[in-house]
Amino acid sequence: MTLIELLVVSAIMVVLMSISIPVLTPMAENRMNRESARGVQSALESARTRAIRLGRCCGVTLMPFHQNYPYACITIEQMTAPPSYEANTLPTLQKGDMYQINGTGPYFQATNPTLAGFSSDLKYNVISNPDFYLIHKFPVSENSNAFAKALGIEATYSLPKGYIVDLYYSSNANTNLRNYSFSMKKPPVILFRPDGTASLYVNGAEVSSSDNSTKTGKIILLVGEWGRMMDGSTTLAEDGKNNTQVYNTYWVVISTKSGEVHCVRNLGNDTVITNVAGGK
Repeated sequence: MTLIELLVVSAIMVVLMSISIPVLTPMAENRMNRESARGVQSALESARTRAIRLGRCCGVTLMPFHQNYPYACITIEQMTAPPSYEANTLPTLQKGDMYQINGTGPYFQATNPTLAGFSSDLKYNVISNPDFYLIHKFPVSENSNAFAKALGIEATYSLPKGYIVDLYYSSNANTNLRNYSFSMKKPPVILFRPDGTASLYVNGAEVSSSDNSTKTGKIILLVGEWGRMMDGSTTLAEDGKNNTQVYNTYWVVISTKSGEVHCVRNLGNDTVITNVAGGK
């Protein structure tokens, strides 16, 4: 081959690359966002399956990245409730423990370890004085659970670098998670019951509508890019667009009625999310 032929071939390759890169880059970004959303979906479905199989509440914790970035979640931790136990006093509870009585009603927090028996914080007046009570503790993280490691349960799912669960635009029904007060120590928890239904807990209190008569609520998580998350009231992106304003982000929708988890591409239309969450 002559030098001229080599230069011509090189020029053609450069032209083809310059044309293909702008086309392939958005496709690659969309693929990474889609796989990130599917990873979140898989983590949620794993918790739901475990709750049904074990007959105990299981769930996931949406861990904020840092106190300065409370709406950027890059780590999802699996949680499983310890086995329940019978007692007429509660010597195993410690201050700060969350617990439920007889598998019904809300979770309470033990406010004083020396008064961890059936004091006012247990709402004793609503129980009809049985001899023993079945105590259910709030699910705990699988990270230090040797049993989970022995079974090969993935205790933590970390999103790929550059991608987050955008808690700023994630929501419970029509309320954005940013309107709830949560911290690094008490992040949002999505809880699945043994019957498959789902609930959202913030600071130990349920804020979802899974316990109402119709159970038509939905929990919606937005999976997007780190560079488009909100910092205060503005986005970090140079073009000024947040994760709801681009088409390569995904919604992960959990129906509180059935606990089913769906993944929907962001099209800028809430009708799609409503239909999926409603089972249509």
